Amino acid sequence: MRRFRTLLLAAAAAAFCACSDDNGGDGGKDIQLAPGTPKDYTIFADETSGTPSEGISFTTTGPWRATVAETRAEVSGGSPSWVTVSPDHGDAAGDYTITIGLGVNATGKDRRATVTIECGSTKITITVEQKGTTEEGEVPDEGDEPVVPAGVQLVSEVYCYFNDSPGVEDRRIELTYDERNRLVRWKETTNEVVSPGTVETVTRTYEYEYGDGVVRIANPEEDTHFTVWLNAAGYAERVERSRSGESADITTYEYDSENRLIRTEQEDEWEDYVWENGNLVESRYGSPDGESDVTRFTYTDLENRERPDFIGAWNELPSWYEELAWAGLLGVRNRNLMQGTRGDGEWSYKDDFCMEYEVDAEGYVTEAVEYGLTSEGETDRSNPRTYEVKHIASRK
Repeated sequence: MRRFRTLLLAAAAAAFCACSDDNGGDGGKDIQLAPGTPKDYTIFADETSGTPSEGISFTTTGPWRATVAETRAEVSGGSPSWVTVSPDHGDAAGDYTITIGLGVNATGKDRRATVTIECGSTKITITVEQKGTTEEGEVPDEGDEPVVPAGVQLVSEVYCYFNDSPGVEDRRIELTYDERNRLVRWKETTNEVVSPGTVETVTRTYEYEYGDGVVRIANPEEDTHFTVWLNAAGYAERVERSRSGESADITTYEYDSENRLIRTEQEDEWEDYVWENGNLVESRYGSPDGESDVTRFTYTDLENRERPDFIGAWNELPSWYEELAWAGLLGVRNRNLMQGTRGDGEWSYKDDFCMEYEVDAEGYVTEAVEYGLTSEGETDRSNPRTYEVKHIASRK
């Protein structure tokens, strides 16, 4: 599609020149850019490929990584969902080419992001500004454009099992997306022990229907229905869950200026969330009768590229309703892959865990292993839970 093409920063010249670490020249001692490479790009709202053909390429003296941050005054330091960089890192010295993917800007406002490439003591900053209007001065309509940038891998299946008992208490999640990369079907198949020696396969499905500012979710097996009202950023603001023969439950969600979820609230309970460096680091549960609980989260150095954030969704962090989390309706995801959780209750260690990951060359998770903890806080490796993850390419 013309309005959702990949912004390709292609290889330019074989010759490179030295530069300073403060981004004032064309590179540095650890990164060398092609001569004459621009560091600032301005494009219209309906365009995502506006750079010169010579683009940007570089060579490094060692491992490197690229990070993205939004630079508008009201949204600073966050990792914007409308920009992706691929690849976003390299594990060794060599020549590299970066691809930046942008989404159509239907907000009516200019937006700007920076891509910072770091290697050793050198930092190179690339600025991308996308106007709020087209060249004709119009605000584009998203129409059938994808809601995630091009070049993204979407989680299509997660298969979870305990290593000592495969086939028992297994759980498989299968995700189906529409042409705009929105989740339209969530299917869960579990093997449940119904009696000693007897395992029964149970299936649940959720169907997602998108309207103007609202999402409706239906689970026919349990006759459960959600009506999700969205805020201007497209995240759940108010949710009504209804089940046959029961009164409806109302849940509200509150976000900060970077679209990070900071509070979930129902009539008789609530939970507040604390974020640091783009990651959820603490949840604080409370209720009118004084019940409280604090859970703390730690993270790896690995970038969280998962859409949806399946570890957070699987553990209902911080959603309460995993049906919303799997659809990405609860704010921006954690910047890094979660390492583990620790609760402050006497028996919280039973729910605490720590994670280890295997990722592919692009940084997407192929396998995650979850270990429980002992009452002393030590890793219990006796019967870990393994997640096998499959991905599909987003539609462009």
